[in-house]
Amino acid sequence: MPTALPALTLEPELSSNIHHSQTRERCPDIRFVEHSTDGRRLLGGIRTDVEKPRLDLPDGAIRHIDASYALSLVIDEPAWLAELARVLAPGGTLQMAMPASGPLAWFDARNAYRYITDILGRGHAPDETLPTGWNRHYADRDLVAMLEDAGFTDIQIMRVGVGLAEPVQLGGLMFGNFLLRRRDTELRLHPLRRKLERIDEQIPAPGIGTRFAITARRAAAEPDDPADDDATGNRPAPEIDHE
Repeated sequence: MPTALPALTLEPELSSNIHHSQTRERCPDIRFVEHSTDGRRLLGGIRTDVEKPRLDLPDGAIRHIDASYALSLVIDEPAWLAELARVLAPGGTLQMAMPASGPLAWFDARNAYRYITDILGRGHAPDETLPTGWNRHYADRDLVAMLEDAGFTDIQIMRVGVGLAEPVQLGGLMFGNFLLRRRDTELRLHPLRRKLERIDEQIPAPGIGTRFAITARRAAAEPDDPADDDATGNRPAPEIDHE
């Protein structure tokens, strides 16, 4: 794989259409940022409710993709993984973080606040979980299956994090959105949440971690089968049925 190929980062961005009545207009965007020797370049964005994403990149154009915090927000993870596999060069690497099922899965500010707004009829459910409305948590075996189906190998998964961002975000939503009725509270809290998640990702937490840190490799192109060649090393001509 050529080392000169660029890398790609997927960056979730909350919608600024926080007062829009249509749910789909408040769905977050996943921004695609290319990193190369020429610097950083924004390639565009795709909303999380898009079921069949298509990047404006040729096949095998990227050497590494960092999709941390992005794929758990989209409506169709297998379709997004398939598209990432398409643009990755054979042997290219994928890095991502996904919310983990397990003993601390309940410790989720976005889901907890969604319950509060539903039960008490006050406040606004977090827009970051749109279009599904909930922050999904995954079992490691399901993630491995999705990655393998998309053509990834050498899959490594470890549990990390103890949920540093959760009490901060829940407290902020309760004060800013629930009590003060500020609709932009989630938007204001988003950068702080991302910083805390990056710190949390560095904390190994076997068995109880709130996230899976995942690395995988795009399967290399399979070599031609020598058995298909004749004694001269040439491919035999295909048989043609003239009937």
